[in-house]
Order: sequence, then C-alpha cells, then structure tokens
Amino acid sequence: MQQKNVLILFPSPHIAYSPTTLGIYDALSKIFNVTIYAPQPKGFEVDNIGKKNIIYFESNTSKIKKILALPTFIFNKTLRFFNKNYA
Repeated sequence: MQQKNVLILFPSPHIAYSPTTLGIYDALSKIFNVTIYAPQPKGFEVDNIGKKNIIYFESNTSKIKKILALPTFIFNKTLRFFNKNYA
C-alpha cells in the first residue's frame, strides 16, 4: 500500500529552531511521506536537519516587511504632524 503525502508549510526560514515542527515531522513520518516546505534562510547555509525531507524556496522578505510596516509608518508620520502643529 502506498503512503499518503503530508506537506508542512513553515512560514519562517528558521526551521532548525522549531523543535515542535520537527517533532510533528518525526511523528507523522512514521505513517506518512512528510515534506516540509520553508523559505531559504538568508546569509547562512542550512543542511537538511537530520536527513529530513525539507525543501527550501527563495523568498523576498524585504518587500513583505516594507508592506507590513507601511501602516505604522503612516501612523507615525501623522502623529508627528499633529504633535508638531498642535503642541
């Protein structure tokens, strides 16, 4: 009988520092064919931890960080404007 596939999507490039996810991988891999899909770490090379089936993909986190920081930037600029003009 063929094993079913399980895909774990990991949002952070720091899979090595997630013992919970790696523990889930170990538990599921006894029954299923498990793959972890995670972003490629920037600035350092990572081997597959303990010969686990981890696929790394390229991601551009700088654009995401800029988009997520935009509301805070607008809020801070507006607050400074009102504090300077009405203080």
